[in-house]
Amino acid sequence: MQPLRPLDLAGILDSAFSLFWRHAWFLMGLGLCCLGPIAVLSVLLGSPAVPTLLLMHPLRQVILILVEVLAQFTALLATVRAAGVLYRGETAEFWPCLAPALLRVVPYTLLALVLYGLIGIASVLLVVPGLLVAALFFLFVPALMLENRGFFAALDRGVNLAVEALPRLVGVMFLSFCMRYSGTLLLFLLVLLPFLLVGSARSQLAPALTALLLLVQIPLLAFQASVAVVAYYDRRAVREGLDLEDRLTALEAAP
Repeated sequence: MQPLRPLDLAGILDSAFSLFWRHAWFLMGLGLCCLGPIAVLSVLLGSPAVPTLLLMHPLRQVILILVEVLAQFTALLATVRAAGVLYRGETAEFWPCLAPALLRVVPYTLLALVLYGLIGIASVLLVVPGLLVAALFFLFVPALMLENRGFFAALDRGVNLAVEALPRLVGVMFLSFCMRYSGTLLLFLLVLLPFLLVGSARSQLAPALTALLLLVQIPLLAFQASVAVVAYYDRRAVREGLDLEDRLTALEAAP
């Protein structure tokens, strides 16, 4: 079992990276199961074999974007579930991690759109309130996937855990998001952009490059899930003494 103790900002990121590194193949396998079919679909829709009328249909892009969003949210929910189980030293299995994510992804997507709207409104007013609102909801997904609560109960639980440590959670969230999106931006600038600027290559390679950009999200999502899980258990250790409960349980189980 992973020993729980209150952590500082560097400790949270270090523990998250260790968790991700030890279980990278399992976490990324979950992500690949969710995002891999969408990447293949993106390539197939860009194939010359697909009828032009289908490619030009006005609903095509909307449907594809919606499916990609659902797939990314499913990957996030499943990897959070798996990371939470693994962080506690238990054995994570593929279907028990994926099935709860599939059951929750549609209502989670609807609720997430509302939360992102609130974050967007706060960010328009000022950047700092936007970060604070985002940090306030940062522990919502771990509470949802690791405590088997309903959506609004998990939202309330996540807010209660986060409200007393907003400055630190802002730092954790900001650094983890920078790591995620800086990797995506670097890939776009170094690999995708040169091809997209060439007219002849743009039409032929754009679907494959879009699929590549989607697949790159897999390890980045897994790392972000690891950060959220470690931050969640850190808040429980500080607020509820979860680390003391674990030590007492270990002492009682010792011969």
